[in-house]
Amino acid sequence: MSRRITPPSFISTETVFIKERFKLIIYFYTKNDCSLCDKGFETLRILQKTYHFSIEKRDIYTQEEWLEKYHIRIPVIETEDGIVLDEGIVSFNHLEEKMTHLFSRE
Repeated sequence: MSRRITPPSFISTETVFIKERFKLIIYFYTKNDCSLCDKGFETLRILQKTYHFSIEKRDIYTQEEWLEKYHIRIPVIETEDGIVLDEGIVSFNHLEEKMTHLFSRE
């Protein structure tokens, strides 16, 4: 069951879908016109089919703190606990290994 919510202004303008069965939210820090971000997001979406987590896209230009922290590192894939799973050139194999470890702890 999905429900549509309107994200706060600091989250990307895209509508965020929360699947109630998903316990984990992964933050995806990005910006417009970023080909590395597009490729990284696609990799994350592929892994989402196996590991069942929600993705919250965050545009780094909507929060000064995010811009300072991530501007030369994007895309950055991070857990709610602040664990960076991957950044920059996102590797499917590296990210899958991190996901396997992350989900084995649950």
